Amino acid sequence: MTQHDDDEFIPNFLRKGAKQPFHVTLRLIECFAATMPIRECAEFVGVSPKTVRETYTLLRARLMEPAFARWHPRNIQYLRQADKDEEEARWQIFLPLLTKCYHNRTCLDNYQRGKRQHRICRSCPIKEYYKNDENLEQVNLVADSSREFYDHFGWGPERSRDPASLLEERITHETVLMEAESHSQRTEDGLLVIRDDDNPMSLGAVVRVFIAQLADRPL
Repeated sequence: MTQHDDDEFIPNFLRKGAKQPFHVTLRLIECFAATMPIRECAEFVGVSPKTVRETYTLLRARLMEPAFARWHPRNIQYLRQADKDEEEARWQIFLPLLTKCYHNRTCLDNYQRGKRQHRICRSCPIKEYYKNDENLEQVNLVADSSREFYDHFGWGPERSRDPASLLEERITHETVLMEAESHSQRTEDGLLVIRDDDNPMSLGAVVRVFIAQLADRPL
């Protein structure tokens, strides 16, 4: 990501109150899109980790909105149905079960430390929904992937949040950015291209949708 010289002279329409300069808010949005860890982003932009985390949290909530629907396919292929109402009904049944699994960090730790041979524990709540071992493994991969995604950020716990809605936001967050990244350009050095990538499915497009949204409803 490269700084544009005129960024610092643009009035900040992206945040309420505009105490934060435009170029700082834009940098935070780009760091969020590029999945830059919180402390790394803070150092890069020149703000506190607390400011980064607060901004990332606000941006993540926006990803749930229809403006980002092009990147919204459920991250779990075997939940998808041609009938949207049926898909939603299944999701509402399944999400609480996945939530129990996701927030049981001890279960994963025991497996990783070799205390259990199989990833699926005998009391796995998802067994209430899926009887097929292959599907159970795939579902656990979704939960484990989300954990790794948030460990990468150094995000920390969010104990004040409802566990089920938090997990849905986290899965959507990962799905949107990973899907967009798969359509994004990279430099010869492997760095993501953000601003100059005009692919409508790229991370550059995610940033442009954020800017269009925030012009009407600033953070």
